[in-house]
Amino acid sequence: MKKLLLIAGLLTGSALFANAQLLDKSPEKRVNHQMKALEKNLKLDASQSEKITNILTARAGKVDSLKANNADKKANRKALKALAQTSEEKINSVLTADQQKSYAKLKETRKAKAKKQGNAAMDEPSIKS
Repeated sequence: MKKLLLIAGLLTGSALFANAQLLDKSPEKRVNHQMKALEKNLKLDASQSEKITNILTARAGKVDSLKANNADKKANRKALKALAQTSEEKINSVLTADQQKSYAKLKETRKAKAKKQGNAAMDEPSIKS
């Protein structure tokens, strides 16, 4: 019984630690993580990669500053949604037609996964693979 409790405690602790690491990423780490997934799934060329990295870096900085400002959560949510929309438009303008289709599928898959996990309000999915 003691072993079972010890194992359960260790598993819970390691799961909490792993989750904390995901939530505590800097903007640069989040952008790098997203870019790895995009490069893998969309087969971006060097020019596209650079442009999208710049778009994501700018978005990450703005997202962090909005999240730091807790004054008006409703206004922040609206601003985050607008930021996500403009970022998506910029990213799509860099992609080819085939890449846009793949990107849309990737976002839908990510959104469905988040919804399944109980994060239905995820308008700006972080792209993971």
